[in-house]
Amino acid sequence: MPQPPCTILNFGCGLNLYSDYLVDSGYEVIALDINDVSVSKKVKPVIYNGEKIPENLHFDCIIITTVLHHIPEPICINILEQIKTYNKQVIILEDNNVSFLTPLWCMFTNLQFLNHPLNFKTCHEWKELLSKYFRIKNLKVDSDACVFNLFPLKDNIYVK
Repeated sequence: MPQPPCTILNFGCGLNLYSDYLVDSGYEVIALDINDVSVSKKVKPVIYNGEKIPENLHFDCIIITTVLHHIPEPICINILEQIKTYNKQVIILEDNNVSFLTPLWCMFTNLQFLNHPLNFKTCHEWKELLSKYFRIKNLKVDSDACVFNLFPLKDNIYVK
């Protein structure tokens, strides 16, 4: 992740807990979500329609933490298409769906998303999808999660 001072887009911020941590670490933060369930005292979310990212946002890096599995596949692909056009570093944390307990735990801990579709994938499946839109600079996988450090495909500075 770039060093502060820079602006981070917290995509799908949810409760917006990461935003406060990032602000305390010296970053400017834009929080983006489809509704406001934020508990942040420092960053008010920008609300959008869940399909078209507002064009007036200016940032240096995007973080997406356990959000993509709440987006139906066609909309998820549309969002990834939009995100890649920003030509920025993207950090994605997603659940590694290797057990039937993963979706159950997600539903239990995210009751506000009870009616949302679930689009869980294994880390291998996330890697396959994300590599269509980004260069994977780094990937960390464990039994519960996978973290992707992504860069634009056209960026020749970062080599795998």
